[in-house]
Amino acid sequence: SEGRGGSSGAKFPISLGILVGAFINCADNTGAPNLCIVSGEGMEGPASRRPAAGGGDVVVATVGKANQSSEERDTQQWGTGQQESHRRKDGVFLYCEDNTMVLVMKAK
Repeated sequence: SEGRGGSSGAKFPISLGILVGAFINCADNTGAPNLCIVSGEGMEGPASRRPAAGGGDVVVATVGKANQSSEERDTQQWGTGQQESHRRKDGVFLYCEDNTMVLVMKAK
């Protein structure tokens, strides 16, 4: 997929460890502890390969389990944070403590 960082067309590999259909923890206070990934923006590849997302990708997810106070079950766009570490060109390693997602934009 496009835009994985780098300059002049170089695409640095980012491990895509968050598959479609996975249940991920929610890292914000929307009241949705678990989210199920439905699809993602720019996910492409061979037909035999399951679509996957990496750290920083925007995915479409639904609320798998919700608190009683939260009744939001609409499909929404979420940003992902991956537990697998990723090295930047300046030598900094980026990673999250757990595979998490944060609400980016509500569905209309």
